[in-house]
Amino acid sequence: MKTILIGGTHANDSDPWFRPDSAFYHAAIMNKVDISMGRNYQGFIWSTQLEVWRFNKNMGTDAWQAAAHSLLSYIDAYCDGEANVIAHSHGGNVAAIAAQYHGANGSPKIKHLITVGTPVRKTMSEVYRVCGNSVDMWTHIYSDSDWWQMFGTFGTFNPWKTRRMEHAHRHRLIAGKGHTELHSPELWTRLGLWGMV
Repeated sequence: MKTILIGGTHANDSDPWFRPDSAFYHAAIMNKVDISMGRNYQGFIWSTQLEVWRFNKNMGTDAWQAAAHSLLSYIDAYCDGEANVIAHSHGGNVAAIAAQYHGANGSPKIKHLITVGTPVRKTMSEVYRVCGNSVDMWTHIYSDSDWWQMFGTFGTFNPWKTRRMEHAHRHRLIAGKGHTELHSPELWTRLGLWGMV
């Protein structure tokens, strides 16, 4: 089954770990993860904007909602209607919204969702609940030293309960790692995380 890599906020500009020329991409291929690259060998692309001032109380931002619809279309076009997803930071919220959209409409398009350092937004608790019921498996990888994950909950009044996803099926705490270290291919290889995909 194809796997889609989704970057987080501003990842298109600063941290292209999900691009085909990245170390993460090459390590995934070496570990027999079938990465979907879509049209023009670029993978799934979204705006990666946060748009805090446009935050919808229940569904995240306009950009996240648009990206969620695009993700579902991408899965149909390039992954034969179903895929695994590895999503970092707010890219995980995009994937959760996509799973929530599709949850009431039939079998899941996202089979195994792996969120990595995704901020847990209190205002999206219903999205997370439906997502947990809409995917076959949801693994949440997080760190006790990831301050960006905590800051990503800005405006939700939930600052100290930001690490675990209540509705994920399993959690993997990786102690002492920062936000971008969580998608280090060396870390994934050393801890055997590729086997989860």
